[in-house]
Amino acid sequence: MLEKTEVIILKRVLAFVMVLALACTVTISAFAATYAEQKALESAIAYLEVSTFSYSGMISQLEYEGYTRTEAIYGALACGADWNEQAYQSAQAYLDLMSFSYDDLVGQLEYEGFTAEQAAYGATKALYGTEALAQTESA
Repeated sequence: MLEKTEVIILKRVLAFVMVLALACTVTISAFAATYAEQKALESAIAYLEVSTFSYSGMISQLEYEGYTRTEAIYGALACGADWNEQAYQSAQAYLDLMSFSYDDLVGQLEYEGFTAEQAAYGATKALYGTEALAQTESA
């Protein structure tokens, strides 16, 4: 019969092995991208070089281009975008054109498809700078 500590250790080892197996599956599936998924990824990367996008906005753009929903999601997930930074860059672009209150800027970013958290990040960084983000995160 196993001791209580041995059972705990075995459970932890099993959990680790399961996480490792899942990570391997995700990595392997990344290499098994279809030709169309790879093209969607290339398009997503190209779009990010010239404009800012929310995750949902990127998917919509790729679907508009003719990619299937699955291919578009793959492109958006695999493109490596930092969606918080995309929200910040978008917020900065708006502020370069006109003034916004914090709430209005957050609302505009959410309208573009950024999550509430991403929009808050982008608006805070654009309006108040990086130090304000550090204070917000520590609060």
